[in-house]
Amino acid sequence: MSLIDTVVMRGLSTQGALSQEDKALLLGLELSPRYMSASEVLWQESEDADLFCVIKEGWAYSYRNLKNGSKQILKFYLPGDIIGIRDFGFTRRLASAAMINKGVICPFSYQQLLSSLGVQA
Repeated sequence: MSLIDTVVMRGLSTQGALSQEDKALLLGLELSPRYMSASEVLWQESEDADLFCVIKEGWAYSYRNLKNGSKQILKFYLPGDIIGIRDFGFTRRLASAAMINKGVICPFSYQQLLSSLGVQA
């Protein structure tokens, strides 16, 4: 995969110039693509918050299941978005996440992110 191929990099480069170090870090977030089916759940609310996901292809959304049986949609995710960042400071998921249509995600762990930033856990 070349540096130009990362969806996160394409999205962030519109906000400002990225250094080679920034590009290398972002490239590391998209190394393990996983193909997802439409409606496939990435995780459920209150599960351990141990992964983030880059949306490479397809659309996803986060939601909460309400007491009356309906869902409250919180956010939609498009290619280049990172799902799960909101949960970074928590041990449990704040919301569920699922695919809208078939797509590709690139999961990465908290440890991978911290290591790529040079932070000791």
